[in-house]
Amino acid sequence: MDREPASSKTFIRCPECLRKLPGHKYQCSLKNQGKMDWLLPDELNNRSGHELKKTGNRTFTQGITDKQIARRDFLKKISLVGVGAGLLGAGYLVGDAKAIPAPSIGSTIEPGSMESPASYLVFLDGSTILTRNGDTGINTYSNTDMGIILNNVSQELYNASGGGIYTKSGTFNMNTDVALDFQNNKSIMIKGSGMYATIIKYNGTGVNPFFFQNSIGSGNASGLQGVAASLNGSVEIDDMQLLFPSPVVNQVGLRLFQLGHQVIRNVSITGVNNRYNTTPPPVGSIGFQVSGIGSLYGRIESLSVMNFEVGIVADADHCFYSNPTVIQSNKYAFWLQKDNGNVEDNVFMRPTATLCGGDIFFNSRGSKFEYIIDSLVIAADPYIANGWTALANGINNQGSARFRGSVLIDLIVANSFFVLRMAHLNPEALAMGPIYVTMDSNSAGHNHAIIISGSPGGSYTLPALGSGTNIWPTLFDRGDVTVPKQNDTIATPADATSITVPTAGTYLMAGLAITFTPFFTGRLRLEIDFDIDDQTLAGHTMSYKIAYGTGTAPVKGAVATGTVIGKNPTYTEGVASGQTHVGQAIQIGTAYTNTGALAPGTTYWFDVQVTAGTNGDVLDVKNVTVKIEEW
Repeated sequence: MDREPASSKTFIRCPECLRKLPGHKYQCSLKNQGKMDWLLPDELNNRSGHELKKTGNRTFTQGITDKQIARRDFLKKISLVGVGAGLLGAGYLVGDAKAIPAPSIGSTIEPGSMESPASYLVFLDGSTILTRNGDTGINTYSNTDMGIILNNVSQELYNASGGGIYTKSGTFNMNTDVALDFQNNKSIMIKGSGMYATIIKYNGTGVNPFFFQNSIGSGNASGLQGVAASLNGSVEIDDMQLLFPSPVVNQVGLRLFQLGHQVIRNVSITGVNNRYNTTPPPVGSIGFQVSGIGSLYGRIESLSVMNFEVGIVADADHCFYSNPTVIQSNKYAFWLQKDNGNVEDNVFMRPTATLCGGDIFFNSRGSKFEYIIDSLVIAADPYIANGWTALANGINNQGSARFRGSVLIDLIVANSFFVLRMAHLNPEALAMGPIYVTMDSNSAGHNHAIIISGSPGGSYTLPALGSGTNIWPTLFDRGDVTVPKQNDTIATPADATSITVPTAGTYLMAGLAITFTPFFTGRLRLEIDFDIDDQTLAGHTMSYKIAYGTGTAPVKGAVATGTVIGKNPTYTEGVASGQTHVGQAIQIGTAYTNTGALAPGTTYWFDVQVTAGTNGDVLDVKNVTVKIEEW
């Protein structure tokens, strides 16, 4: 006997989630199928109307096209659902009649679907800039001025607990300056879709178009002289270009002042979007400036600044710069300690300066701390016309800061270019580490030099490289100051044995073949220690001299050659084949020697000349240690 369905009203279940239609589970892949035109499987399609009615809580499936079922009660249910949905939709539109019109980015409203990892999403709808709240999915701000948008959103996030602003690709026009003053420890992030995908184009004339600061403790002049502030606030700006088609005098493209932390990644700050601009940038303009009192912490990665008089002002503690690039600055590419003295712990990894006039790194104040500049690339002379400044110095240290690192000179042909300029040699500068300098073959041979303006002074020309590249550590004229030196070598050549002296008093070469290349001063200290002995008989005498020269080093037993330096002592052999330990400390190129300084860039050999007081004696030179250093 046939039974009626368990329910007095037949209904349809979803074939995937088995929920009563039109409902679905949240994870169901069929919930967005739109019009519900459901088909029965063949098993049900083949039944009679009575049998079909008995199916009760039956399951329909979608996608079977061989036979479509259209039942009166099924259509009733679909009609009721459609009417209900229409009424609900009308009510929604009436209740939100004042909302921002639907943007060009569509959305499907589902449980949890309106949430976003960003606090706000900023995007273009034609020429209008819209912001979408990441929590509610509602468009909250609408304007054609990106400055007003960023001010509103960033202030709202600051008033809450901080957050992130994600900006889609496009060019966003901005006429109003963006400013935010952090008075407590909040974090704001502004992230684009790519360094050249998201472009914020500033059309105003303000001197601080992007200014994020903590003003606590900075309201007087003493604030710039070491008065610590309560370093609140954190700003991160990523993946965008800040474009200034008409920069003005004293304009700072992006300024961060006295913040607790700052992170800049993949940001381009462009004064005029022309790599070979023939007009110099406005006087006093700066691309990027980070400054503050006390302990600031910053990580600046892949920052590119183009066409500002000063590229980057690094005036804050504890900042790490990775791959910063400055193109066409006209005064300083990198300005260190512009306002604050004794700035500590700044590291620049592979900074690059291209087509820049004036100085590349300029330090204007004193510091007890060291700047590390690793793999600085100085490439191409500036466009010298229409008021551009000629390239002057690689590192211009007018304060007392210490530097160490390496410099690559590429396509620099200006004969007035100095790799390093020192104002004076104070204790901090004297403690500098080595700065290694490399030139390409196009730059070699030009008058690139190191100059020290203060006492004891001096100008040292770098040697030409021909077609290759070499590396030299820089040295300074240190006067009588005794400090560790950077260009030195210690050699322990093989023993030179069985040197036969045919005629007494005739000097022969030991053939030690020790070589050394001075870099800048050509002034050397040489220390040599070795054992000498006469294999023949006790009581015979033996003598030696120290000599140096250029060209091919002499071999063992060769006739004495080279420039003799130092003393010419004589010793008496106590026991045949006994060893007498001897040595000397010699200076070259000072008032204590009879020889002048050696030529920088030239390789010299150093050797020992020996002789005996008896014809036919056989001599040995053993256990040789030689130390040579340039100073």
